[in-house]
Amino acid sequence: AVMDGLVRAVAKGSAVITAEWNSGSKIYTATCTVRVERPVIRATSEPIDYDLSLNAAAELNVGAVGYFSERSAAEAYAENGDKIGTFADNVLSFNPSILPVGEQYITVTNGLLDYEMPVVVATMIVSDKDEFMKIKTEYFTGLRDDPPAPAENRDGYFILDADIDFGGEEFKMYGLGGDTLGRIDIHGWFGTLDGRGHIISRVVFGKNGFTDVMGWNTVIKNVGFVDCSFSDGVGSGLFGEFCYGTIDNCFFQFNNLKGTGVLGTTL
Repeated sequence: AVMDGLVRAVAKGSAVITAEWNSGSKIYTATCTVRVERPVIRATSEPIDYDLSLNAAAELNVGAVGYFSERSAAEAYAENGDKIGTFADNVLSFNPSILPVGEQYITVTNGLLDYEMPVVVATMIVSDKDEFMKIKTEYFTGLRDDPPAPAENRDGYFILDADIDFGGEEFKMYGLGGDTLGRIDIHGWFGTLDGRGHIISRVVFGKNGFTDVMGWNTVIKNVGFVDCSFSDGVGSGLFGEFCYGTIDNCFFQFNNLKGTGVLGTTL
């Protein structure tokens, strides 16, 4: 099938496709043959979350997918092409730690059909304040004298599954900022925080906000900050003094913006 210039395979086999473009003064045509070895179906369901902090094996019930109800699935692959897990009665058992953290697809196949299932491998699914503090105390690699190179999700991928109330306690990722920010690889946070629509409330940020420095490819999304304040407003912003990443679908409400220096923006 062809729609808006895109060719969509609907079954195994070959098809001859003729493309036509009218420039206004001349019509150009080109013909090609497309061969489909086997159909690939990408699921549109909500992704399945896996929490690496649990250090537990995971299961994926492929039998619940109608495409495999009559034929058994045989293999499963990560996005990089590596084969993962073993099958028994259409249930895939695997260790999620072999997958990179973040949003991705697992491809399940029976040799006739590939079915791509969305998954999110999280460094930790956060349910309370103590777990949230581990983002800094256990997973922030910038605290090392010689941290690894800046990379996407270097410092983890975190999902909130509950509202987090700090009760007026302070959160500082690094706590330096200003003229001390000589190396973004040391002082920057390279991770993802997906709030899934939850709220972080009554938190007191250090003078340079949540990350101090929000590194390249860093993402903070789907989270609200309510009844927040700064311990020192000099040069501060909510997400960091320097923000190189993406802030998506977030909101904030402060109860205190104190400080006598250059406050800058709340972002």
